[in-house]
Amino acid sequence: NPESAEAALEAIGAGKPVGSAHEADIAGGAIHITPARSNLVHFTLPYYDTGYVTVVPRPKEKAIELWSFLKPFTSDLWAALFIEIIVVGLIFTLFEAPWLTVEEDSDVVDGQYSSFFDCLYWSLSALTCTLDKAPKTWGGKLAMLAHGWFMLIIIASYTANLASFLTTNALVPSITGWPDVTSGGNKVKLATPQGLSHNDFLAFEAGHFNYQFNVVESTPTWEESMQAVTDGRADATFHDEAAVQYYMLNDMPTTPSCPLMMVGTTFNPTGYGLAFGLDSTAFLAFSQAILTLKENGEIAKLMESYGVGTAKATDAINNMCSASSSLSMKSREFYGLFIITGGLLVLSLIAGLLQRCKTPKEQESEPEAGPVAAAAVNDPGFETALNNALTVALKHSLDATFKAGLEAGLREGRKNPSVQLGFGSEKGSEMQSPAYIPTMSAAQVSSTRGPIVVIDHNRNGMSVVNGV
Repeated sequence: NPESAEAALEAIGAGKPVGSAHEADIAGGAIHITPARSNLVHFTLPYYDTGYVTVVPRPKEKAIELWSFLKPFTSDLWAALFIEIIVVGLIFTLFEAPWLTVEEDSDVVDGQYSSFFDCLYWSLSALTCTLDKAPKTWGGKLAMLAHGWFMLIIIASYTANLASFLTTNALVPSITGWPDVTSGGNKVKLATPQGLSHNDFLAFEAGHFNYQFNVVESTPTWEESMQAVTDGRADATFHDEAAVQYYMLNDMPTTPSCPLMMVGTTFNPTGYGLAFGLDSTAFLAFSQAILTLKENGEIAKLMESYGVGTAKATDAINNMCSASSSLSMKSREFYGLFIITGGLLVLSLIAGLLQRCKTPKEQESEPEAGPVAAAAVNDPGFETALNNALTVALKHSLDATFKAGLEAGLREGRKNPSVQLGFGSEKGSEMQSPAYIPTMSAAQVSSTRGPIVVIDHNRNGMSVVNGV
């Protein structure tokens, strides 16, 4: 095996009597300095300090669920939320429904069933921050205060958790470091290379800590162990951090993209050293040279040129793999939201059409131009003309400023009215018959100082015609 550290050590006479012939004088490479090997050869001081790192398959993206946007809350919390909405709707009905409230004015529609559903809508609208009503009673105000506080906490909690559920597509790997391998026992399938120190390390861990390991793949090279994890034949492997970094940056398969990842921290710290036979003293001079190279930073520059052994290498791997798996949210993550919104829009169309069919829009007619005539309210023709005139006048005149001025004019008209009109045929009235009610021309009206008032005695109300 060309990558076997044991074969390299045997070439320099490891395990042979001192003075026996050997094939080489020095063994170099990623050879770990271990106590057992130090009994067979002479090692220099370590020229590079390293340790093992655990390698596992990179988890695939989550399978997008239809209702993934509901995941921040559990089903029992959603149920409790809607129960609270219904309870608050009932309380609003009790205090704010027109047929139950003690207040004269109410924002809730009239009718027993209609008022309940309107209050339920009121309670639900707090969840979407679309409130269009205000409580009038103290009971309703306190209920609104409690309901608003509840919804504030719910909305804030949902918003804070929603981002992590929608943007974190990648699953956390089941193995997050070497401790998960040792605690998993035979459940974790390992792949290890032959001829390196991996099996010696596992034997040490099993003998001293009673750990159990399930080695399912024993490959000729450590790259083949990496491939076994990529193919799914093994759950994990481990190797020197620098070698794994170089492999991931340069030799890792591109299909699938970034199939492996390093997890956890380094363990079993060790060093790489040059090895010499027991009959050689050259290791002393090489150790002195290694110290010199470490002090002047030459070894650090060499490792950086290969992109291994530094934080930059880990950042480069993370950047390479993060670019291949975007965290941008996809439309299919919101399919459930689209379904709910679409269903509500369809219901709104149905409700609106039913309401329109049940209550058709009234047709409006414009009054004919000409002099203004006052007629008795018990005359059907007068009532029609009055309604038409009011419709036009109110469209153009009833704003806040006009109302204030009109009220002042009415008060002045009561004190000293310029035009007095009589209505009805009731005995004792000023006019005994509609025929005696005068008709006023536009010129007469324009010269009149006081307001023109039409009083409907039959309806106990007052209507004002303006703009004549």
